[in-house]
Amino acid sequence: MKTVVINNEKGGVGKTMIAVHMAWFFAEADARVLFIDLDVQRNASSVLARDKDAADDANLPWQARVVGEAASLFDEGFNPPAPAGPGISIYVGSEALGTIDSRFESAAACLRTAIDALHPLYDFCIIDTPPTWGSKNFSALLIADYLIAPLQLEQFAMDGINSLLSSIASVEEARDTDLTFLGLLPSMFQSNSAIQKANLKNLVANLGGTDLLFPGVLTVRQGYVEAIHNRAPVWTSKKTAAAEAGREMKMIFKVIVDRMLEKKA
Repeated sequence: MKTVVINNEKGGVGKTMIAVHMAWFFAEADARVLFIDLDVQRNASSVLARDKDAADDANLPWQARVVGEAASLFDEGFNPPAPAGPGISIYVGSEALGTIDSRFESAAACLRTAIDALHPLYDFCIIDTPPTWGSKNFSALLIADYLIAPLQLEQFAMDGINSLLSSIASVEEARDTDLTFLGLLPSMFQSNSAIQKANLKNLVANLGGTDLLFPGVLTVRQGYVEAIHNRAPVWTSKKTAAAEAGREMKMIFKVIVDRMLEKKA
């Protein structure tokens, strides 16, 4: 199982939108996908978690089998679920995640034990983290194979790049193995914003051509909003406007897969 964490130290960067689409992308390829929602706001869970009465739901292939609460992964005595076939299984977010901060060391050790137990059951594990840096983010990065950091191109977000890289370095110091950073992913890009275009230009000038930056951006599009509302991948929409968003998103995911293959964890 390859574990991918989507993390940034700020909200509003499209993190959850990227995470759920990544789960759909791998599930579409008949992979066994595990999704862990570590955010008490449980936005990803509300999109992915299969409704109890969803037997006739047209979106059923895109909805996840609920196997438990994410908070249980931080407790002793974890019992893994029964093996699953292709598709998505999810540990949903809940308010119980709020207790993790007060018992970080023991909780982080329990998460490691749980992930080890889940390892043979799935091909990919995608972890969506809270928007504010804390013990759950740190714990997730301790057990991750790969990290993707969505980045908004407003100036305050750009100023946080060094802080983000510093946080990654602090995690690596606490790990036995290296954390493979797949790169900064410019997201929520507003093509009509002179400030964002200038910041993107500067970012490419400094990091373009390196593995620290993805070649491409995710633009603000109505198609993404509708995809989350419809609880299905943007590339499944028949609307013309969504087609471009789908191509944009899949191009990014293909780069992610290529980088994962190049940097096998």
